[in-house]
Amino acid sequence: VIQTLAFNEKDELATGGDDGRIRIWNSDGTQRFSFQGHPSTVCSVSWRPSGNQLVSGSWNSSVCIWDTSGNKIAAHEGSSPAAWNPTKDLIAWASGSKVLLAETGSLPRELTSYGSQVVRLAWDPSGAKLASADLSGEIRIWDRVGKSESSMKADSMVMAAAWHPNQPLLAIGCTANGNI
Repeated sequence: VIQTLAFNEKDELATGGDDGRIRIWNSDGTQRFSFQGHPSTVCSVSWRPSGNQLVSGSWNSSVCIWDTSGNKIAAHEGSSPAAWNPTKDLIAWASGSKVLLAETGSLPRELTSYGSQVVRLAWDPSGAKLASADLSGEIRIWDRVGKSESSMKADSMVMAAAWHPNQPLLAIGCTANGNI
């Protein structure tokens, strides 16, 4: 079962699923190749802005960076979610109740911890803001250097988060009532 998917600028689609495999698809829907990314469910995939690498996160406490041939370039302790900034070589990922940020090839810096596990991350299209949400429904908005700009509370656990492509608008989907 596919758990996550993401397109890059080259019209390639990366998917991750319950079997721990990451699959790369051509724009015509044919599978280019697949590889074993994690020993358990792949819950997030996100492309580097150049489209030549991707980051994946799994519930097995690993976040990995891959090239487009399936070679592991780096691994970090953490969990899903993981998200590459759309305009900069900056990756955000969760590690329990923490959000971590790291530029490619550098050590991560920890943002302020939550009270419970972080379950969602989403960069806005400009790459200037990062939304994060934990199991309790707490949502925080960070700038790209890790400064908290605002916070809010959803009525239940956040299952999905997406920024509008042209407006500073964040949509949140929660478990309690199905409302956005």
